[in-house]
Amino acid sequence: PSCVPQVIKVSSVRNDSTGITLSGFANIASQSNYTGPILLAPGGGDGTNIRSAFPTSTTATGLMSGTSQAAPHVAGMYAAVKAASPGVSVADITAWVVSTGSIPVTVNLPAPAGNQVFRRVKVP
Repeated sequence: PSCVPQVIKVSSVRNDSTGITLSGFANIASQSNYTGPILLAPGGGDGTNIRSAFPTSTTATGLMSGTSQAAPHVAGMYAAVKAASPGVSVADITAWVVSTGSIPVTVNLPAPAGNQVFRRVKVP
């Protein structure tokens, strides 16, 4: 889905004290391959997890990891901004996330891409 224009792209970072290390399972490529930013969010991995809803009951939780844990962080952030300002566009929310609602994270990608800066969501 990340190659589709107008799609919010999300990858995962570890859920540790800094939250700036790309998860080992994260499949991420040079941003120049895509339109729009690739946002990072806690997804666990590499010995860290996210407490998430669990399928055993309507109230159960469990420890999980994956980009499927990172994506709801970003979706929730967009939903919260939209709820606070119903008239704001997705493009405006994305601009806000990139400028204010995130922190820069440098990721070392395989050659020839090298070091690239991505944005990790963080509510101010």
